[in-house]
Amino acid sequence: MSNSQHITKWRSEFASVGFLYWHVGTAHMQWYYAPLVSKNHHTRFSTQVHLKPILTDSLPTTLIFTQYENSTVYTPTRVLMGGSDSVAYCKSSVQPLFEDLLYNALLVWIDNLLGHAKSDGDRVHALSQSTASFNG
Repeated sequence: MSNSQHITKWRSEFASVGFLYWHVGTAHMQWYYAPLVSKNHHTRFSTQVHLKPILTDSLPTTLIFTQYENSTVYTPTRVLMGGSDSVAYCKSSVQPLFEDLLYNALLVWIDNLLGHAKSDGDRVHALSQSTASFNG
C-alpha cells in the first residue's frame, strides 16, 4: 500500500464516523498541517499529524488542524491527540469538572486523574466526591 493509498483509506474511515469534515471550494483556507506518514516495519504505515502553533487570532481554531492533500481538504471534528497542545486542551477541559477537589484531593495529570488522601476514609470520601461530579 502506497502512502497516498494509506492516507486515502485513513481519511475515508475517519470521515465515515464523523471525525473530520470536507471543505468544498473555500478559498480563504490558507493554514494547514499536512499529515506525516511514517513507515513502520517496511510495509506498514501510520498516520501522524504535525501540529505547530500559528500566531493569528482571526482564524477559527478548527482551521489550525485543517489538512490539505492533492485531492481534498479536510478538518478533524475532534481534538487530535499527540499534538503539541493536546495535553493542554485535555487538562483545561477536565479541570473545571473537578474544581472543588482540584489540588485538595485530586490532580489532573496529562489525561489522568490522580487522587490523593491522608487516610483510607479520606480516600473513599474523595472518590465519592469525584464520581458525584459526573452525576450532577
